Amino acid sequence: MKPSKVKPEQKIRIHGRIAIFIRRYPAEAGRPAINVIRVPDYAGLSGPNDDGSCQISDYDFSRKVTEF
Repeated sequence: MKPSKVKPEQKIRIHGRIAIFIRRYPAEAGRPAINVIRVPDYAGLSGPNDDGSCQISDYDFSRKVTEF
């Protein structure tokens, strides 16, 4: 799935887990593009304020993410 086709707050599936797409930061000044997703299963792993947000590159996103 292409990261540019996903809309904010859309549910996606990554490695069998349900996630919510938050935002895509496009590439600029030599920095690669970054996609921010929230996986509810990961919430609280790093402490009580952890909401389960993760960053994923465009490369990994296109190969590991499928539609929900």
